[in-house]
Amino acid sequence: MKPLLAVLLLAGGLHAAGDAYASIVRQVEAAYHVKPLRVPFQKGAGMAGMVATPFGMRGLRLAIFEDLPANREPLRITPPGAGWQLVIRSESEGERVRIYARPEEARIRVLVVSDEDDEIAVVESEVTPAEFARQLGKEASGGGFDEP
Repeated sequence: MKPLLAVLLLAGGLHAAGDAYASIVRQVEAAYHVKPLRVPFQKGAGMAGMVATPFGMRGLRLAIFEDLPANREPLRITPPGAGWQLVIRSESEGERVRIYARPEEARIRVLVVSDEDDEIAVVESEVTPAEFARQLGKEASGGGFDEP
């Protein structure tokens, strides 16, 4: 889950109507008949992201689904929709990560879906284009993501 943590530090989310985040969360709920964990102070974290902005991020939306059956089929999600591009797809033993991005005005909206053996995390965020490009460049060169 270390790659997911790094992406969480890079990311922070928006609350748009009819959004991709809610769609992905509903897909997980329907596929495995589960609800996400309640994350204390999640709404406060979203507001704090507008003031303290490591990596130029804003807000944070996070859904974590734990204790999923170990022998389940990997999550097969419908891609987020118009304007979203798959920028990273990573599959390793027991973990599948998809990172989608969509330009929005002067920022980039990021949607991360991490599917591990017994848990799934969905994160939506908004970051500055410069920081997003810098972090992706470091990851592509094998340098890994910075931590704030």
